[in-house]
Amino acid sequence: MGWSGRVSSFKSFSNCTTKVWQGTNYTGAAYGYAVNAANLGAMNDQANSVTMK
Repeated sequence: MGWSGRVSSFKSFSNCTTKVWQGTNYTGAAYGYAVNAANLGAMNDQANSVTMK
């Protein structure tokens, strides 16, 4: 089982920020860039790709 479509929160480390995307290959609606997110709101259980910087 993977994490795709199952993310409801995240926590980044080492001064990184994270952004989750609704579609694959970084497309569609997005949430971030944030260090931590306790709740993704409308993106809850919708993330299918992620970027970090």
